[in-house]
Amino acid sequence: MIKIYFLIISLVLFSACSGKYEGIEKMAWLNGTWQSNTHGKIICEQWTLANDSTMNGASYYIQNTDTLMQETMTISMREGKMFFQTIVIDKDSTTEETRFEMLTLKDDKVEFENLLHDFPQKIVYAKQNKDSLIAYIDGNFNGQYNRINFPMKRIK
Repeated sequence: MIKIYFLIISLVLFSACSGKYEGIEKMAWLNGTWQSNTHGKIICEQWTLANDSTMNGASYYIQNTDTLMQETMTISMREGKMFFQTIVIDKDSTTEETRFEMLTLKDDKVEFENLLHDFPQKIVYAKQNKDSLIAYIDGNFNGQYNRINFPMKRIK
């Protein structure tokens, strides 16, 4: 009887631990460098798998021959939940940090949301195939719904 009780407890604990970072594993397809040639400029995102609970990203755009940093990003587990965190450094060198909580996670799509943020309130990555995805941001701004699509191709 004690062996069965121990086995049940072990299975429950193992299940809880093994599913803890499932989100990062399901987002492994995001790993790499992505490029979008939309909205009049070249925008790139580079994602790397830091460990079993964190992905680090950087977003930059290319203007003429200059590469300009737009923001740094992290997807990680905090307080038992998955978050997308972005840090934007503006032209005055002030930083703005914003967190979006994971809303949906599927094998080919991840959605993050922060209804308190001015814009966007939602960030979505949807895998089209192994070398293309559509990222978009959406939400209300000044009382009007906006959605901006960023079709991206893997370049590395």
